[in-house]
Amino acid sequence: REQGGGPVRFNLGASEALATQILAGAPADLFFSASPNAMNRLQQAGKVAPGSRRDLVTNRLVVVALADRAVPLHDLTALDSPVFHRIAIGDPAVVPAGRYANEALVRSGVWDSIADRVVPATDVRAALAYVSMGEADLGIVYATDARIDSRVRVVLEIPDALHSPILYPVALTTRGAFSDTARRFLEFLGGEEGLTILERAGFTPTPDARAAAAARG
Repeated sequence: REQGGGPVRFNLGASEALATQILAGAPADLFFSASPNAMNRLQQAGKVAPGSRRDLVTNRLVVVALADRAVPLHDLTALDSPVFHRIAIGDPAVVPAGRYANEALVRSGVWDSIADRVVPATDVRAALAYVSMGEADLGIVYATDARIDSRVRVVLEIPDALHSPILYPVALTTRGAFSDTARRFLEFLGGEEGLTILERAGFTPTPDARAAAAARG
């Protein structure tokens, strides 16, 4: 709390849903998004403080299965096998992780053949839960989410080249621009200590974020 500028109240949820709340007038000082598109919506609506936006960290997509299940998966083309009856991903229409997963499956040439076996989830944690509870054979989730559930394990890391860059932008809202606490928290997130905390959670700081943190000392 002291290093970050004071107490922080979190409102956790899907990026697009949170952006919609802010657009509707929800009192938010800072927006940390898993979706550049969601941040773009706010920026285009004039809800982002000018000059405060930065791409802070990146993530990776992985395929997960139950920890005690043997899954010989060499690449995404193997998902075409009939042994995989249900594959959970975030709903590509509204969930950033789902859009990235859809891109990877399309580029791998398997989307058309497995689309009827895809289970669209309301968010990436829901996709993870489908696998964890045995309601899906496989799931495509962020690497950071896969770490939080010991009942699943990563069976494939999806190459970054198969989807758009996974970037997490952060910015002050126009409301937050008038808050000293919000400004200090943003600086904390982008500083060496904040980036280290995010790295421990499995994220990777962007080169620009790392360079900016080093420049500030």
